Amino acid sequence: MKRLFVFLLAILVSACQRQTLSKGEMMKIVNKGNDRLGYLFKNGDADSLALMYTSNAQLSLNGYDFATGRDAIHTLWKEDMSTSKIVEMTTQTITVEGTNEVIYETGKTFLKLTYMDSTITTSVKYCNIWRLQPDGSYKLAVDFSNSDKK
Repeated sequence: MKRLFVFLLAILVSACQRQTLSKGEMMKIVNKGNDRLGYLFKNGDADSLALMYTSNAQLSLNGYDFATGRDAIHTLWKEDMSTSKIVEMTTQTITVEGTNEVIYETGKTFLKLTYMDSTITTSVKYCNIWRLQPDGSYKLAVDFSNSDKK
């Protein structure tokens, strides 16, 4: 009887760990992540921004090759921030799907930025994959975006 109890308890614990988050819970997670990204972009903080990505993450902007790994992503954002500054950034999540381990997100980001002596307003469409980390946080494993040509 004791073995049966332990076996059933193990099955119950395993089932609970594989539970899928609700859409509302997924939306809260990605909104929190996107708010943090916006804050870091507006403050030009490439160091903290790179920590929003997993160690082996992939980032592709506007059809360019992937920057793979946190160090390469840090270098890309640092270089980008040396020539432009984001003044305003608003993210609109369109879809979220996934489980408690991986969240797939699509959306649009609306940007107002300064480049040289000009102010530019633009938008991008994106697909992100957020992966659960051992500490319970979610980090970007894939960040893929393109200009939102209308």
